[in-house]
Amino acid sequence: MPLTARQIAETIYNSPRNIDKKYSIDLGEKLILELLDSKKEIKIPLSARKDPPKDVLISIICETVGIPFENFYVKTRKKEYAFSRFVFMKMKYRFSYSLKQIGFLLGGYDHSTIVNGLKSLESYLLDEKYLNLFSTIDEKLFELGY
Repeated sequence: MPLTARQIAETIYNSPRNIDKKYSIDLGEKLILELLDSKKEIKIPLSARKDPPKDVLISIICETVGIPFENFYVKTRKKEYAFSRFVFMKMKYRFSYSLKQIGFLLGGYDHSTIVNGLKSLESYLLDEKYLNLFSTIDEKLFELGY
């Protein structure tokens, strides 16, 4: 049964491991989920993924979202910048980084800021534009082997 964009966003937010358990379709190295609205596929590898280096992750996020690499650490509330930080938090959280470690990587954020950022990403992913950006970032990482 196809999933709605909201269901996929909630599942991705909660845990990538839940996707493997609940909705896996074994196609070699890919998990394909069909979005009900856009018919777009999200490919998530079933095998363990490697943790991308910080600079690689930031450059892919910045390139996809359309912000300059050197402005990634700028503390601003503009949606593109905030979304970029939230995606970075989520990607590192997927690889079992502690909240404190993620805060350190982002330039000294407190663990509670990271928790808030991960929760905020959920509301961003309800918007199709940001869900597509998140999917694109994930696909680019997958293509690079991360």
